[in-house]
Formats: sequence, C-alpha cells, structure tokens
Amino acid sequence: MKVTWTPNAGVPVVLGDDSLKQTVVMDSLGGGAVEQVVPLFRATNAARYSRGNVAGEAGFSVARSHANLAAALTYWKGEYGRLGTKGTLVLTEGVTSVTCSNAVLKAVVLAGVTGTRWAIRYGFGVGTMV
Repeated sequence: MKVTWTPNAGVPVVLGDDSLKQTVVMDSLGGGAVEQVVPLFRATNAARYSRGNVAGEAGFSVARSHANLAAALTYWKGEYGRLGTKGTLVLTEGVTSVTCSNAVLKAVVLAGVTGTRWAIRYGFGVGTMV
C-alpha cells in the first residue's frame, strides 16, 4: 500500500510505501453520518434527521528504517510538524485508490522503536472518501 498526503497549497508527500520496504499497516478506515435526534412530546419514538454530514477516521502505522538515531529523530520532528494541516489523503493499492479530500492530520504518535526502525502512527479526520 502507498499512502500519499498532499497538504492544501503544498507538495505531495509519501507517508508510506510498501514497495520501498516501509511497512504500512491500516488501523482504521471508516465513518458515520451525523444525525440529529429530537425527542417529540408524547411520542413513542424520537425523530431522527440526517444532516448530510459525514465524519470519519483514517489511521495507519508506517515503519521505516533510518541511517542512525539522529536521522530517525529528525524525521520524527518533521512528521510531528505536520500536525493540524488540512489536505488530501490518498491510499493506493495496485491500480485501486481511495481519496479522502478535506482531511485533517490529527495525530502523529511514535508507535514503536526497534533500533533505527521507527514506526509512526498517523491519525486523520476525514469527510468524503471516493
């Protein structure tokens, strides 16, 4: 799997690519419709209204090797600096891809360290997926 992040008004960045010996593990991908529930006076059931909004999550971990610990830490600092950016997330497997526009990078977490191979978990808030 290949994961590409393009910040708004920015340059595309490959966060992970299995073909480059960067292990990509999907943790979560999905969403739900935003709904308004209104209890009605003397009604058995509440009224339920779909608001047309969709809120979702995309989460994955990427493990990659670095030349030394200083390079790993520098890479980590760069990824942490992307927090809060908005843009487009593209997940590609072979010729099939999923594009999440209007995504927000919500989390960058160090998920594991084995020498100079560091795993980072990314968490995105997503709206539409096509």
